[in-house]
Amino acid sequence: MSIEAVMQGMMRTQWMCDGIFDAVCFCRHYPTADDPEKAQCWCRKPKIGMLIDATRMIERKYDCVCPPHLALFVGDRTEDQECAANAGIDFMWAQEWRDTVPDISTIKLPYERYDE
Repeated sequence: MSIEAVMQGMMRTQWMCDGIFDAVCFCRHYPTADDPEKAQCWCRKPKIGMLIDATRMIERKYDCVCPPHLALFVGDRTEDQECAANAGIDFMWAQEWRDTVPDISTIKLPYERYDE
């Protein structure tokens, strides 16, 4: 799957959920890449680097502190579940989340969004 296809799929999910996710991220590296710069990173799951980057991004966007214990990692692969466990945050399988997510208009956020 190409990077473009991954991005399109993730952004489509974000659009379908009316922008509910504070961050949508993915790793551009691949362990079997010929270029060592593309093969080694701290963000490829189950490493937690991407979660740290996402937390920093959210903190800058909303000018707030984001304690990890408030996070929910929604994923569809075992690497996602392992990453959440490595970071000590809650995890939910994507299909379970899709089946149980409430009407997003009723969700009370712990902070005020600046983009509203």
